[in-house]
Amino acid sequence: MWKSKTIACSETDIIRYKQGILKFGISRELKFNPNKEKFSEWMCDLLGKIPFKLKDSSIYDYKTYISQLIVNAYDAIASVYDPDINKKIPKDYIGLIKIEITVEEEDTGPVLTFRIRDNGLGIKSANTAQKRQKPTKYYGKDGDGFFYVFQFAHMMMGFINIVISDKEELNSNKMKTTANLSIPLKHFKIN
Repeated sequence: MWKSKTIACSETDIIRYKQGILKFGISRELKFNPNKEKFSEWMCDLLGKIPFKLKDSSIYDYKTYISQLIVNAYDAIASVYDPDINKKIPKDYIGLIKIEITVEEEDTGPVLTFRIRDNGLGIKSANTAQKRQKPTKYYGKDGDGFFYVFQFAHMMMGFINIVISDKEELNSNKMKTTANLSIPLKHFKIN
């Protein structure tokens, strides 16, 4: 596991240091809205604010992989509101997705890190077959999205991990699942 020190977490500021390390961060929070169109607009707006581009244009756009992690968070929360998956929705529950995009310093050099957290059902979320039965409710209906994210991280000599809390209760204030994707900054250029 890499040791990590966040060197930035402010609103879309880019500052060059004398050493050439970038200070950059975006932090966003979304309260769940079952309107997939609004969610798509929010996600596109967020991804559009990331001022980095892959240096190798032959590689598929990395934002596609990031959006897959965000969609997984959305589906985990949508599962909370699906009576076929979750029989009892807590009265005061509010689905929440938190996203942080930062440049962090690792032992191997700076990395662009994407941290997507949600308070959905985690491992008990709807499976692919259940999602296919309700295409208006869920995004991830293919079942292989995380596999492609993992392949991308490996190809870029990056790192991905998923941390799932062992807490059973649904709570609006506690994040249940965190997806961390870190890609070496050397693979990126500023738009």
